Amino acid sequence: MTNGGPSDAVGANLTDPLPAPLAGFTWTCEASTGSSCTASGTGTINDTITVLSGGTVTYTISGTVPSGTTGDLTNTATLTPGSGENRNPEPLRAR
Repeated sequence: MTNGGPSDAVGANLTDPLPAPLAGFTWTCEASTGSSCTASGTGTINDTITVLSGGTVTYTISGTVPSGTTGDLTNTATLTPGSGENRNPEPLRAR
């Protein structure tokens, strides 16, 4: 995510429930200087993050799709602002 400012996003919540075949996948998060996120985990991402104005957080999901998996896998992440944050004109954006 990228925070276009003008305010810092403090205490925002990122939720990314992985599709069932990907439940055992691992993930990592890297934050730009001054921003923060949980460094790593397994399965669904449910993370409270801080992204400074102009800052970024990047999640990388890794794993091997089980053989025999068919059809489309849809993955949707949801970002909820922290309590008390105003929704500025340049919200956090996924990239």
